[in-house]
Amino acid sequence: MLPSQAGGRPPGEIGRFYIDSGYPGILIGALLTGLTLRYLYELLRKNGHSPVFLVVYVTSLYSIVIGGLTNNALWGMSSTLVLLTPLLVADWWSRKHSHR
Repeated sequence: MLPSQAGGRPPGEIGRFYIDSGYPGILIGALLTGLTLRYLYELLRKNGHSPVFLVVYVTSLYSIVIGGLTNNALWGMSSTLVLLTPLLVADWWSRKHSHR
């Protein structure tokens, strides 16, 4: 039989920042997370009329929430944005060439 192993909850994003870099890691990680969320919000205010951007925004926020629960919020968001890059390029291309 396998030995009984007790599990627990992962430490979350703040705990991960602490484990990686101590108290400075918490400050820097929280600052980077806040700046990233603020940047996304400002992009939403500027591009909220674009259905493509709304998909990117909602998907990014979803990956942050789910990533935060599994201890990889910023990594999840960056990988989501990489996957959505072709969609963003297609939207940019169509806007650029629709004004002619």
